[in-house]
Amino acid sequence: SLITFVLIGVLILSEIRYYADTELQFEYLVDTNITGKIKLNIDMTIAMKCHHIGADVLDQTGQDVFSFGQLQEEPVFWELNPDEEEYRNMFREHNEYLTKQYHALQDILWKSKDIQLKAKFPKRKAHSSKKEPDSCNIYGSFELNKVAGNFHITAGKSIPVIPKGHAHLAMMMDVSDYNFSHRIDHFSIGDEARGIIYPLDGTEIVTAYSHHSFQYFMQIVPTEIRTYSTNMNTYQFAVTEK
Repeated sequence: SLITFVLIGVLILSEIRYYADTELQFEYLVDTNITGKIKLNIDMTIAMKCHHIGADVLDQTGQDVFSFGQLQEEPVFWELNPDEEEYRNMFREHNEYLTKQYHALQDILWKSKDIQLKAKFPKRKAHSSKKEPDSCNIYGSFELNKVAGNFHITAGKSIPVIPKGHAHLAMMMDVSDYNFSHRIDHFSIGDEARGIIYPLDGTEIVTAYSHHSFQYFMQIVPTEIRTYSTNMNTYQFAVTEK
């Protein structure tokens, strides 16, 4: 009868849906690939002019700092226009909500094809002011070794020091030139993947003290994602700011 065929159709569709669905299973293993590389992706703005700051990496290998790659620098204004400010606030609140209040969304985030937590900050519009830009947008990627190290942005451009290491020259800077207020539009490690929360995205910290320094301590976890729609290796991280 017609009812029988309808019931059979419903059962077939439910079985297909069950087969296509992804059941999450989390396993914790030691990462034995110590010779591999890690990609660091960054897009942030520092409230200092580009010629006053330098960004580079130091790690336990003592590798030449300039071999990791170079980030791009673009002079910008610290102040955002109303549309940019609205977008940044919306994304920051969204990220804080997920990281601090509603962890039960993880199944939806990992399995969804449509939800993407990282949204590229819109291209900034030309500023109406005729003044010189007062800040620097630093963006791009580094290839890092799988060892302990630090990525730092500090006053002065870096120069190589023989036999190893580097130094930042800031002798010509005035006290008023220092301002490490910063805005992080994006910070991730490895290839970007749906379902991963990037805890630093949307961060903004402002200081009135010229020599105030900020430190972020990270613990990085290699992550293998295997679903019916995704098959990739990437990284997640936990962060503490001091």
